[in-house]
Amino acid sequence: MIQQITNDSSGLRRFVSGTNVIAQKAVHRCATFSGIMALWLGCLLMMGVVAKAQVVTADILGTVTDAGGAVVPNAAVTVTNLGTNEVRTANSSESGDFTIALLPVATIQ
Repeated sequence: MIQQITNDSSGLRRFVSGTNVIAQKAVHRCATFSGIMALWLGCLLMMGVVAKAQVVTADILGTVTDAGGAVVPNAAVTVTNLGTNEVRTANSSESGDFTIALLPVATIQ
């Protein structure tokens, strides 16, 4: 059987169970510390998820023109990754515009 013995000036309530004295404030501190650690760990895990969601890519946008500055419609545009020899192609629009999207960051030609 547990009985409350005292409520001292620090607000610490002491209980007796047989010969053991249990300090309720210490138990509360342990539970609070565990809660804070769980929250901190959760935040770290969420930051890891956010960091993984970031993708490092690049887009190339441009307009194909001839030597006189006139736009060139339906021109083939080729980009080669010099590290992997991956080739990406696009055709320019009627106004000479083209986009090659989601290229990995690399040295290209």
